[in-house]
Formats: sequence, C-alpha cells, structure tokens
Amino acid sequence: MTNEGSFGKASSRAIAAVNESPSFDTLPEGTMQKLLVAALAATLLTAAAAHAAVPGSNLGWTNCGITPTSENRVFACDDNAATFNLVGSFRVANAIADFVAVSGALDIRVNDAGTPAWWSFSTGGCREGAMAASSVGTLGGCTNPYSGSNQLGALVIEPSSLGPNYQRIRVDQIRDTPFALTANTLYSAFMLQINSSGSFDEGFGGVCAGCATAACFVLNSLEVFSNADPSITFESADVRSWATYNGGQVGADICPIGTPTHNRTWGQIKALYR
Repeated sequence: MTNEGSFGKASSRAIAAVNESPSFDTLPEGTMQKLLVAALAATLLTAAAAHAAVPGSNLGWTNCGITPTSENRVFACDDNAATFNLVGSFRVANAIADFVAVSGALDIRVNDAGTPAWWSFSTGGCREGAMAASSVGTLGGCTNPYSGSNQLGALVIEPSSLGPNYQRIRVDQIRDTPFALTANTLYSAFMLQINSSGSFDEGFGGVCAGCATAACFVLNSLEVFSNADPSITFESADVRSWATYNGGQVGADICPIGTPTHNRTWGQIKALYR
C-alpha cells in the first residue's frame, strides 16, 4: 500500500531520472514536459497497482464482484420465495500451500430501535433459519478455494453488545483437504443465503414485520486457516468489507463499526464439526 510520503519520494525519483538524462539540456521544452508527464503517470500507475493488491477481505451481494453494483440489495418485499446471497471474499499477500478454512465475524445493524421480526433469524425468531451458510460454488469475479473437496458451512447468530438493533454473525467454511492459495488472487470465503419467507401476506398470514427496514452488514474479521502455519486474520478491507440492504444508511454513517473479535485456533474450528 502506498502513502503520500512514498508517492512523493517516487515522484521525485521519476523527475530526477528525467533531469539526469544526458540529453536533457538539448530537448525542446514541449518534449521535456511530455517526459515529466510520462514519468508521473508511471508513478501513478504503480501506486494504483499496489493499492489494488492490498490483502484483506470483502463483502458484497450475489458474487465476488467488489464494484458498487454489489454494494446494496434492494427488495420490495413482494416475494416470499426469493433468495439473496451475501458473499465474503479475500486476498492473501503471500502464497499459502495448505489452506483449509475461514472463520468470519459479521455485524448486522438494522435501521430501527430494535430488531424487527423479519430480521430475527435466530432460534425462536419469526424467521428462524431464514439465514444459512451455503456451500460455495462457482461465483463471478473470484476463484473458489473449496473446489474439488467436501466442504461445510455453518453459522451462529449471537446478540450484540452494541445495541438491540445489532446482531453478531459468526460463519465458518471448511474443506476436508488442503488447497494452495496464490498471492493477490481474489478467493471466495463464504456465502450466506437469506431467503425472503414471511415478507408479505399471500392470504395465509405468517408475515414477519420489518422486511422493508434498511440494514447494513459489516465483515469485521476474517480468519484464514492452514494446516501448518499460524492463521492470518484480516480486520481491514481489500476493497469494501460492508454491504447494505435497502440503503442501510443512518445519518452520516454508512455502516457500523463492529466489536472486537476473538481469534480461534484451527483445532477449535475442527472440533465444532466432529
């Protein structure tokens, strides 16, 4: 990742290289300006490439696309049989020879004083089971690190200390054989499927109020596990680690700041599924 200081130094070096050219003094003024522009443009491209390769995690709707089109999911609450896929993805700075699992911690903030019935996914809630960890298949924009293996996804929904309109989601996705990750490749991490049951009354009742209420999802932490090496924890974004539902914006805040996460060992993760 670059910063203003390193960019300034790189720009100075680029200009110095032009100034030190043996034929610099003999070049026409217009040619000198073009050389300076070309040198600065090369520096900008280098900085942009470095920024794009920053390791970290991402969150978006439908696939691994990390463009603005995957940022927000709009739903008119007029369908009880729709499914929305919330996809986590990640990039590592260095190759990992024996990747086996990820463990993510997400916060959901609903734009309400509490948690409406439509957003009550946990045991006893109006929409218990409406959110689930799905098997990760082929997704646009990334490589599937679970391909060619048996995989398992699971989640736990917990109350949050941030307030009554927050929930903490812990999601794990594992494979049964090691897989080699390459540096700076975008990989899928997990996929949460949210169905639209109870969104509107079809004449049989069973509606869960609050479908239209906006919300925001934030991937606060993603831990990447391998068989041999210590796990790697991402607590910052590669590009964007949040996504919204029906806007999900409150005042000047686009998404919430989550609570600290507690890292688990690969042994603890495996023990959950024995």
